[in-house]
Amino acid sequence: MEDIISMTSPELQKNFPDIYKKFFNTHDLVISGNAILTWWVDMSHGVNTLRIKQKLPTKTYCGVNFNNSGKITFRSLHHYSIIDNIFKEDPFNILFKHDTKKMIQFLQYYLVENNFSKGIEIDFLTEAPRWHGFSFSSVI
Repeated sequence: MEDIISMTSPELQKNFPDIYKKFFNTHDLVISGNAILTWWVDMSHGVNTLRIKQKLPTKTYCGVNFNNSGKITFRSLHHYSIIDNIFKEDPFNILFKHDTKKMIQFLQYYLVENNFSKGIEIDFLTEAPRWHGFSFSSVI
């Protein structure tokens, strides 16, 4: 049986250095935040109720490229698959088809208010596996 990689940022970076190197080398700006696990049913979202959140030892990176288009584009989401032991890539708008438009509108408003007129292309690299309840909203 293959050795199982510990799902922590240092271990994933050690085992997949090319993934991280490519991501950092192909973006003008990269920011990161911890993955988060909400220990309360997400029905409480947007409601004044107590929610317990836990930061996980994994990170999500947001890579940004600047251009002159004046448009905001979400491109891809690279995520770690613990089952296949690889990073997979999916188009961002397929995974977040209901939220993409709202995020673009928010970012456009924010950037215009702060006198930013360039366009941006956004990619994500997350160490948290998809569809397991881990949030990467800390970088969004």
